[in-house]
Amino acid sequence: REARTKYKNEMTELRKRFAEEVKELEQGRKEEFERKIAERDAVVQAEKAERKLAKKAQVQANLAEQRLLKQEKEEERRLREDAFREKLAYTNLLTDMQKGWLLEESVEWIDPEDLEEEIIYALENPEVFAVDN
Repeated sequence: REARTKYKNEMTELRKRFAEEVKELEQGRKEEFERKIAERDAVVQAEKAERKLAKKAQVQANLAEQRLLKQEKEEERRLREDAFREKLAYTNLLTDMQKGWLLEESVEWIDPEDLEEEIIYALENPEVFAVDN
């Protein structure tokens, strides 16, 4: 009977130790699993942050490129406007010069020496200088 009780006590003790060892192993596995999950989360977060930064940099680069294109287009527009203004000014100058030439051609210039003679002729013959409406 004593041997049986001793055997039961030893078996109970062995079961307790086995249960504790199993519990420790399970706890170790659980901690290892949680550590790996935390490492994976850290890697995922780092990759996510890296993608976010890359995307932000790409957006900044796109904005800079758009600003540059806009500036170039604005400069081209200004150059076209300036060229148009120069061309218009030149055209206006030519037109004014032509008008001046036409005026010069339609006016008969009188020498100062002949002026007195012309005035007397105009007074004697007013019909020559009459303007028909």
